[in-house]
Formats: sequence, structure tokens, C-alpha cells
Amino acid sequence: MLLILLVILVYFSAIAAAQPLTVTATAYNSLPAQTDSTPFIAAWGDRVFYGMVAVSRDLEAAGITRGTVVHLESLGYFIVLDRMHKRKRNQVDVWMRTQQEALKFGLKKLKLTICKHIYFYQTGGQNDKSIRSGTL
Repeated sequence: MLLILLVILVYFSAIAAAQPLTVTATAYNSLPAQTDSTPFIAAWGDRVFYGMVAVSRDLEAAGITRGTVVHLESLGYFIVLDRMHKRKRNQVDVWMRTQQEALKFGLKKLKLTICKHIYFYQTGGQNDKSIRSGTL
């Protein structure tokens, strides 16, 4: 019990230590008219699912790269598995199942925190590469 409590405290202190960024958050979904001929495959070859986000190239250049786990204020935890068009700046795009959900989400200013001590592994995808995020 004490060990579990210690792990929880270390986990939350690691998240609290990260400096949040204020970003513009929007939502998208998989429509052929808004993408290429493979609307359910993200930029790095991963299949889309709720819980993933795309990041603008400036955020990617700042270290929020493929496989990074982020916390979006009031929304929860997401994994970066897609990238946005190079014209976008300081923005994340949350994948939604339907166009109605994406439109309802709208545009928000949210705090984004990089979760350096959370790992995400994915295997068996189209590109069949393991993704590792964190420094634990």
C-alpha cells in the first residue's frame, strides 16, 4: 500500500513539475475531402483513434514529437501521433469520431502539459514500430 502511494506521489509530482503551455486546441475527423486517400492513417502511419492528437510543426520542433503523451486541461491525456500542416502554429488538433463532434468541440485555448514519465507502446500498426514516450 505504501509503495502504491509512493508511486502515485512520484507520478503526480512529475506532472506538476512540467511547465504547461497555452495552446489553441481544435478538433478534426477523418473525411477524404479534408485529407488524402487514406483518411484513417495519420502522418506517421498510425491508425487514428480517439485519444490521439496532431501537433503543429513548431510544437513538434520544440520537442512534442510522435509518441509524446500530453495532458490537455479539462480533456485528459492524449498521445501525439499526427502532425498538422506547416501553416499552423502553437496548436493541437484532437481526433474525433464524427464531424459533428469536431464541430461541437470548436476552438479552445487550453493548457498543455508534457507528461515525461508516462510511456505509451504501440505495436502491430501499419508501420509496426514501438513508440516510447518518457524518461522513467
